[in-house]
Amino acid sequence: MSAVDRLYSSAELEKLYLKLKKEYGERDSDIYVSTFSRSGTTWMQIILYQLTTRGDMDFEHLFDVSPWILYSAIRNTIPKQVPEPRILKTHEAIDFFPPATKGKFVYVVRDGKDVLVSLFHHKRNSRGYDGSFDEHVKEFVDSSVRYNWFDHTKQWLENNNQLPILIVRYEELILNFESSLQKIAAFCGITLTDEIVQRTIERASFAFMRQHQDKLGPHTSHFSGAAGTAAYVVRRPDQFVRSGQIGEGLQTLTQAQLQLYQQRFDEVFQDKRMYSWLSSGGDLS
Repeated sequence: MSAVDRLYSSAELEKLYLKLKKEYGERDSDIYVSTFSRSGTTWMQIILYQLTTRGDMDFEHLFDVSPWILYSAIRNTIPKQVPEPRILKTHEAIDFFPPATKGKFVYVVRDGKDVLVSLFHHKRNSRGYDGSFDEHVKEFVDSSVRYNWFDHTKQWLENNNQLPILIVRYEELILNFESSLQKIAAFCGITLTDEIVQRTIERASFAFMRQHQDKLGPHTSHFSGAAGTAAYVVRRPDQFVRSGQIGEGLQTLTQAQLQLYQQRFDEVFQDKRMYSWLSSGGDLS
């Protein structure tokens, strides 16, 4: 069960989360990194951290410089106060951010098939999941699961709350990193220099992130004494930054599994413009 699954299924946790969120407050300079799990969240946090600070990697954990309030709620700790602009992580549904929410949102979208594969490995490495890959596929496309890639993606792309959102395609980050940096910086009001760009290219690389993944991924020790600790035993902390590949879903899923995925995709994304954009890229405007 993911952190967001627990939020949706636990009234007590949701109450604590909303309390911490209110106490933490909102600022016009806040930049939210919003994603569905395993869609480039940590990557975008590192990118924005490099763009908005000196980029030092001397922190103990990424959440000390880029807080995730829900994670703090699960651990029953207070999220760290950090200098502006605050880079805040969220996997939550857009409904948790009403129209008057201060700040900006960078929403990263990754191909759902690749998310499916990455999430399977993450569940096995970090959440004690012992189900088969086929069982995971069926869970991933199950419409009764409240936190799911299909609805989460659809709702953030629809943006009915009219939030200031920059939609970043994960695949575009991979293929055209520097031009993506320019778009991100322009949206966030960040002035780029050659030094910042080159440092970000180096420190947001998968090789660099793997070298520092002990500061990026979940630790079993984070949940010492917290409710549901058994669900968060980190089996392979060295697998948090795994591959980041494009097209792994197509290479991994069987035809029957791809058909299940496509069935759910067709049910959810009936808007032709959104369907086309998610299927093949192009302009979403």
